[in-house]
This record gives sequence, C-alpha cells and structure tokens, in this order.
Amino acid sequence: MLTYLEDGHVELTSNISERAVKPFAICRRNFLFSKTNSGANASAILFSILQTARANGTVPELYLSYVLENINKKPLEDLLPWSKGMPEYTKHDLTKYMKTK
Repeated sequence: MLTYLEDGHVELTSNISERAVKPFAICRRNFLFSKTNSGANASAILFSILQTARANGTVPELYLSYVLENINKKPLEDLLPWSKGMPEYTKHDLTKYMKTK
C-alpha cells in the first residue's frame, strides 16, 4: 500500500497480474493428464510459445500457422513474434484482412 501512495502510476489492484497468470492455472490441470514427462514438457513449451505470441500482439493461431509454413524458409530470428519481418496479418487487427461476403 505504501508503494501505491508513493507512486501514483502503480495500480491499486493486481488484476493485470492475475489475468496474466490465469491461463497457466487453467492449463495446469490439463498438464496433469500428460502421459509422460516429455509430453508435459512439450505442452508447456507450446503454451509458452502461444502466450509469448499473444503478449507480442499476434493472433496465436495465425502466428503458429505462419511459423510452420516458413520454418524451413526463413532464419529463426525472422520467425519470432516481435520480429519486424512478421507479416501484418498475424497481428490482432484483422478487420482489413477479413473477406466480406
């Protein structure tokens, strides 16, 4: 509470932190049903990649699709979610890329 009183930029609640941790708490139950340690490790790695993509403003499904299509064509640095070479269609604003019927 003292930190909040000393600096007005500090949030009074921890809602942002709690929302960031919530997906991990939900998936933790799913990780219990992995048949092996390797399976649980692979699930955790994939989950980490998806959360990193989301944190960097990309749509995780579009990001993974792009990475899997280009993994043998481009260097790893160009496939990271914060890369300047990441195409715009992987970003959150999809309105200009959606087709109207």
